[in-house]
Amino acid sequence: MAARYTYAEQTDMLLVLGFCEENLRQSSKIYKERFPNRYVPNYRTLGDRLEDDPGASPVIMPTPLNGVAYLNFLQNTLPDLMDDLPLDLRANMRFLHDGAPPHFTLNV
Repeated sequence: MAARYTYAEQTDMLLVLGFCEENLRQSSKIYKERFPNRYVPNYRTLGDRLEDDPGASPVIMPTPLNGVAYLNFLQNTLPDLMDDLPLDLRANMRFLHDGAPPHFTLNV
């Protein structure tokens, strides 16, 4: 029986996966370090999660990320990424902001 993960756990997996630039083995290791009291998915589980859900892949933002680059992403890149996703997936997806300063720029 496959393990079931809460939305919070799935979100944390994706954040760690993005942090590790989609390196599955490294992501599993970092997830274990950050969340020692949780069931730790192995790297294959993380890979299966990405294959099962085409909208689950994190987007690596340009560095340095500032308000102008983030606004450009929201206005130009994100809509193109969303066009490739089925409507039922788009209706249930989560867009995560990590609280970085560019998210609070006045023009964003």
